[in-house]
Amino acid sequence: MTAPRAAWKGFLRMGSVTCGVKIVGAITEAEKIRFNILNQQTGNTVKVAYLDEEAEEAVDAENQIKGYEVGKGDFIQIEKDELKALKLSSEHTLDVDEFVPMDEIDTRYLEKPYYLLPADKPSTEPFVSKQDPELLEIASLLIDKKPTKFDPSKFDDRYEQALIELIDAKRKGKKQPKAAPAPQPKNVVNLAEVLRKSLQQEGGKAPAKSGEKKKAA
Repeated sequence: MTAPRAAWKGFLRMGSVTCGVKIVGAITEAEKIRFNILNQQTGNTVKVAYLDEEAEEAVDAENQIKGYEVGKGDFIQIEKDELKALKLSSEHTLDVDEFVPMDEIDTRYLEKPYYLLPADKPSTEPFVSKQDPELLEIASLLIDKKPTKFDPSKFDDRYEQALIELIDAKRKGKKQPKAAPAPQPKNVVNLAEVLRKSLQQEGGKAPAKSGEKKKAA
């Protein structure tokens, strides 16, 4: 069985901890029955072609371009490279700002389940913290410091906003807004210490270090 393909790759950031992650679908539709469209007379498969509305001629893929209609028959053309270069601060990073109990999220907001996994071997350490009682305790205290109720009004469609900015810039003859640089992962040498600092920043008291507990005993 082949490994599931990542739908997205980037970084997970919580406080001072940053690690590479990838998102893969929790379910697959590979086993579903799929049909092809055939020419009933010849039995051959057919393909979809884009036609020029006026010339009624097929347009090759290399000559196809996206366009946003700003007036009747008046379009602003958007290049593929412009879409790739959209200014999105969240394109590469998932910031964990707070935690919400699962039962508070309306199922209408849930479309498809995904798994969040380490992007590579060096990114695995933060994911195996549950195997360390000390790390688990610190992480649990940090989560307890960030509980909140689910408020959908906090979430904006940043991609849609970036599209609006791009279209507005092209309409005014200005340059496309520059894309935010991709963040660089930090080399987490001591995950426990980093989590302690994050907890202190949230106003929490970190548990004593393992060595300190033994010394006190």
